[in-house]
This record gives sequence, C-alpha cells and structure tokens, in this order.
Amino acid sequence: MYPLPSYSPDDNPIAYLWKNTKKRATHNQYLKEFAALTVSVDKALAYFATHPETVSGLFGLYCQESGLELKQAA
Repeated sequence: MYPLPSYSPDDNPIAYLWKNTKKRATHNQYLKEFAALTVSVDKALAYFATHPETVSGLFGLYCQESGLELKQAA
C-alpha cells in the first residue's frame, strides 16, 4: 500500500465531478443559510443529470483507459 494524495482524480475519477459540482454550486458565492447551500448543490447536480455529455467528458478518458462504458441512468 502507498498513501494517495487527498485529491487524486487519476485514482478516483469521481473527484472530477465533485470539483465541477463545487465550481457550479459554491464558487465565489456567499450562501447565508445551509438551505441555500443545499439548493445550490441540488441545482448543480440536476444540471449534470440533464447533461450526460458533460459527465462523459469528465469521465471519458478514465473510462476509455479502463475499458468501462458509461450508461445514462433511467
């Protein structure tokens, strides 16, 4: 075993999605209440749910190299 850095998208490709979610939901925003934060994150996740090509772009190289296939949820 060897220690991994806290942000290691090559070993954990979901980090790309979380980074972009944070960028869409909280970057340069002051959210006074926790409820506003949850609404903002929900909107960011809803964006990714309706734009699978964006998610494919984030995971594409990783999936190609590992032989995985991305499928859109129903």
